[in-house]
Amino acid sequence: MSERPDDATLETVNWVGGAAEGFLRLIDQTRLPQELVRIECRDVPAVWEAIRSLRVRGAPAIGIAAAFGAVLGGQPALGGGDAGELRRAVREATRHLRTSRPTAVNLFWALDRIDRVVDPGAEAEAEGAGGPSAADVLGLVLAEARAIADEDKAMCRAIGRFGAGLVAPRAGGADPTATPAAWPPPITAPPWRSSSPHTSRARRSTSSPTRPARCSRGRG
Repeated sequence: MSERPDDATLETVNWVGGAAEGFLRLIDQTRLPQELVRIECRDVPAVWEAIRSLRVRGAPAIGIAAAFGAVLGGQPALGGGDAGELRRAVREATRHLRTSRPTAVNLFWALDRIDRVVDPGAEAEAEGAGGPSAADVLGLVLAEARAIADEDKAMCRAIGRFGAGLVAPRAGGADPTATPAAWPPPITAPPWRSSSPHTSRARRSTSSPTRPARCSRGRG
């Protein structure tokens, strides 16, 4: 359903609910700018399709969507109550989601973080101490996905704060449609700003050993 573009929240990627029953809500960027349409992804194939078809775009947003998709992958395994089975279901979800966009650096980086939460070493250590329940494990996966999203928001806000101080004194105010430093975080900002051909050509990204390149939306 089309919505008014001045809705109170414009989160492009958002998790709704808890680990067991929650789902991923996205703004369908293929419908912009004519319409603002939100879609609900309730299983891994839906997230895979959204990434593949560019319903979600921008490298950071793709990684965050995939991390939440891994939570969806673990939900069907909750019924049996077996933590090992849930870990295997999450790993199968991350494996499949990697095929949605093989060139997206943030996608693999985010899914690597999810895999570390449910890796065999963590499972063996937990079982030796009594072990968490399947619900506990899925809660940890959701917490990691939310951490990935929160870290991105914090970094983007910091970029905006520092950049605005450089741009505003010279320009008499920052134009949020033309100045990358003035943009709000990609998860909470209008998503259509990331598709500008002028800004995507102008930006260059840098890499670090522990974090994928920032502001790499043209490459996602």
